[in-house]
Amino acid sequence: MVKPRIPAKPCLLAALVIGAVPQITTGQEVRLSTSYSWSDVLGVKAAYRSDALPVAFPSWTGSPRFYLEPSFNVWRAFSGDEDTVFGVAISPILQWPIGPAQDSLFVEAGIGGALVSSTEVGSRDLSTHFQFEDQIGLSWRYDKRNDAYLDLKLFHYSNAGIKEPNDGLTMITLGWSRSF
Repeated sequence: MVKPRIPAKPCLLAALVIGAVPQITTGQEVRLSTSYSWSDVLGVKAAYRSDALPVAFPSWTGSPRFYLEPSFNVWRAFSGDEDTVFGVAISPILQWPIGPAQDSLFVEAGIGGALVSSTEVGSRDLSTHFQFEDQIGLSWRYDKRNDAYLDLKLFHYSNAGIKEPNDGLTMITLGWSRSF
């Protein structure tokens, strides 16, 4: 049996991206998620979230919280192409509280950049190693004492037409996070 080898470039990029995030004492989260694409791709994502950059928004924006989220992604197609694709991404995330409690349910959205190890993921031709990472979803703080969250998000990776074909990849994710 041949053991899969993790390419050195994505691991080095992940270390550089995560190492570039400022270390602080509050506002840090570790996030883990699993993803599924209608294009027969499964994935996992490990992310670090920090609110180290103080950003104030006008009150008419709903006073969202601002986070910077570097991540490491692994995708694997389960039909046809069985290659594993690695990626690193960094995205600014805005989080708005919703509902009467204003501290349990949140809408999150962000657009960032990603580098992927292959331009083909299953049946999807991404054309470029650089991709935009768009995300939108709901996050629920189910444990206020430990500041733990569950989230359901929709992610889309695309090169925004930089090069054709631009099939893109859309994934739905279920995630867990905890602050420390």
